[in-house]
Amino acid sequence: MQECLTKEYKLSDFFSDIQNGKPTSGLDKLKAGYPVYGSSNILFFSNGFLFKEDGIIIGRVGENCGCIQIGKAPFWASDNTIVCSVKHEYNLYYIKALLETLNLHKLQNGSGQPLLTANVLKNIKFSLKTSLREMNMLGLKIEKLECLISKNNLIIDILSNKIKDIYSYWFVGNFAQNKFNNGNLFEMVSLPNNKLCSLIPTGINKFEGYKDYFSTSEVKGNSYQSASKFITYSNRESRANMEPRQLSVWFAKMKNSIKHISFGNNSYLQNKIILSTGFAGLECTNISFAYIWSLINANSWFERTKDNIATGSTQKSINENGLSYIKIKCPNYKSLEKYSAIVSPYIDMIEKLNEENEKLKSLKQTLLSYLITQ
Repeated sequence: MQECLTKEYKLSDFFSDIQNGKPTSGLDKLKAGYPVYGSSNILFFSNGFLFKEDGIIIGRVGENCGCIQIGKAPFWASDNTIVCSVKHEYNLYYIKALLETLNLHKLQNGSGQPLLTANVLKNIKFSLKTSLREMNMLGLKIEKLECLISKNNLIIDILSNKIKDIYSYWFVGNFAQNKFNNGNLFEMVSLPNNKLCSLIPTGINKFEGYKDYFSTSEVKGNSYQSASKFITYSNRESRANMEPRQLSVWFAKMKNSIKHISFGNNSYLQNKIILSTGFAGLECTNISFAYIWSLINANSWFERTKDNIATGSTQKSINENGLSYIKIKCPNYKSLEKYSAIVSPYIDMIEKLNEENEKLKSLKQTLLSYLITQ
């Protein structure tokens, strides 16, 4: 890039408008239509919209406070969001990536539940050493990276749905019982205490150097992004206290929080990160891993059951005692072995695509990291 004088900015310099979204309670839920965005993803589709141009949607409250996504117009955004309309002279993807470097979750305003306001956003100050032309050129590069990530996520969704179909065929309903369990009822066992998997306890082994810290905000559905915080063993917050293990499947404890991450036999991330205590992890065997992965990742029954058992006065979540009330089917060894042989290649492909996405996101951060000078 050519030399350019450092210039002071406020976030408000990039936006023509900043406003909160509106409640979704009166909208019809359709299979197709205009996207209705929540604080971290598309909630559903409807026949109503609020915004006629693409914009940047930021989660403003709760666990997803500070999450950032692009709303594709025309769209509706829920009242848990702030919608930023970017001035036409700026590349939308550049501004989104710029916001991602600011770690908005840490800028929340509120004494109780995390809260981000439009006023806080408008007054964030920083310096950039780049021209408008360079900003927009960089935005085009970032857009290409995000396009690749989106394509990978689409393939991940297709593979996950394929696993869901296979799981249902093998383990749901009387047909499955007759075909794969000799007509007998599947044995029911408690989720955290059985021969298929065991609950991973809190605590990590001492390590040298730095690791990425994954709070639940780094994981969205079945995908994840590079952590924004590096920790050492001695210099970490108390919640950074869960260690990934080979052949383990993890999920967010909080109610209405679908966040899953897993580590197979050759996981790219396993030795690079530490997880938050906001996750619960199940350590599996070689034979049971594909089955437990399917149960957590590709079966909406699990999240519904988890949410129904979650307790708490403000932010409800499930604890170890609550998990013991979740009963799962325990197929016979022969069925598990055959199921693993069929499904494991799909899971391996999903992990590889997630790994590629993590590298693409890291490249995006590298492109952006030197731009903010203070």
